[in-house]
Amino acid sequence: SFMQDVLGISDRDLQLCTVEWSDIVEKMSEAQSSGRCRIAIFPGATTGASVGSSFRRQTNSTNNPSNTHVPSQNNQGQDSAEGGPTSYLVVTQRIMRRENFLIAFFNRGMLDLTFPSLPSWLWPFSILVNKPRHEKMVFYSKSIEWSIYFCVLNYMFNHSRKIRPAFYGDPSSLRRRFVLCGVAHAVFMPFLLFFVTLHFFMLNVYDWQSTKEYLGPREWSAVAKWTFREFNELPHLFERRMEPSYK
Repeated sequence: SFMQDVLGISDRDLQLCTVEWSDIVEKMSEAQSSGRCRIAIFPGATTGASVGSSFRRQTNSTNNPSNTHVPSQNNQGQDSAEGGPTSYLVVTQRIMRRENFLIAFFNRGMLDLTFPSLPSWLWPFSILVNKPRHEKMVFYSKSIEWSIYFCVLNYMFNHSRKIRPAFYGDPSSLRRRFVLCGVAHAVFMPFLLFFVTLHFFMLNVYDWQSTKEYLGPREWSAVAKWTFREFNELPHLFERRMEPSYK
């Protein structure tokens, strides 16, 4: 495999978590510089952020020199200017390209996650719901996050990992995807409520029987996690940074 043959990292090291992510990226950069592997670059790529993530080993380069890939001068200049296609920042940006947009959505307050206002004839529910925006309760669940990925983030990039022109040039398509997700939520809502309730009960019933005062797991909400998260912060690094807050 690529990890073991090129980087010298065994499956056991990965299972025991004895290798840091920064070490893997460093070994990958060394393999790229020494010519043991190369990065497949998409056509038309101009910066290190446009470099493809697929790796291809240079096998039999000694016996068959014609198989050896020699990067062009333009690519070499781009790699040196951008820190190389395997630099830590470029690799992290590639992994976090969708999550960075979601972090920006929360930082800029672009997502209205509050309950919509109700007409006055739905009293007394309208009194409880119709409040100023800063006083309304925020609703954010895994189903809403999946909808954002499906409607916005997954559709945003094309096969070259660039923002597709149709994404920002056709707002009606985005509207149709949101309507489709809304219909799907309305259809499957009873089943989702039953599953979530059953999952929460089965997951926390033992702790409730032990303490008799258990009110649920003590953890940050999803909105708080996305608000706290930094740009280009990988999931395992974010969990490591948040871990002391649970103690």
